[in-house]
Amino acid sequence: MGKKAPEWVKNIRFGDLVMVEWWDHSKREVRISKERVEKIKLDVPVVSFGVFLGVSGEEMQHIMVGRDIFRWLGGSDFDVDMTSIMIPAVKEVKVLKRNALNKGYVEELRSAIKAGTARIIHRGHMVTFRRRTL
Repeated sequence: MGKKAPEWVKNIRFGDLVMVEWWDHSKREVRISKERVEKIKLDVPVVSFGVFLGVSGEEMQHIMVGRDIFRWLGGSDFDVDMTSIMIPAVKEVKVLKRNALNKGYVEELRSAIKAGTARIIHRGHMVTFRRRTL
């Protein structure tokens, strides 16, 4: 596993509503021409909101924020639309509301993630947790 998680992670609990300010690190395409001379700006600040789902990653740790959580009726299966942010790109994390999800729902979701019955959807790809969530 990557480096040790930062201290601020200890103050956040699974199911807390969080706001994460971070620096986007996606691929950039830049047009370079003779007519336009501009500075290339790679710093793109982003603010993401959602439910804290933990920290995961083998080589690079990520904070995982659930944007939408779908629970399929009649079972314990979930689909989660998630934003995962590399921890070195995080500028600040604020807890907006403690225990934003009711306790029973949090336990069912956490259990589904551990059991593998929660599909984590990230930019069209399914990913899995490879470490115990907080």
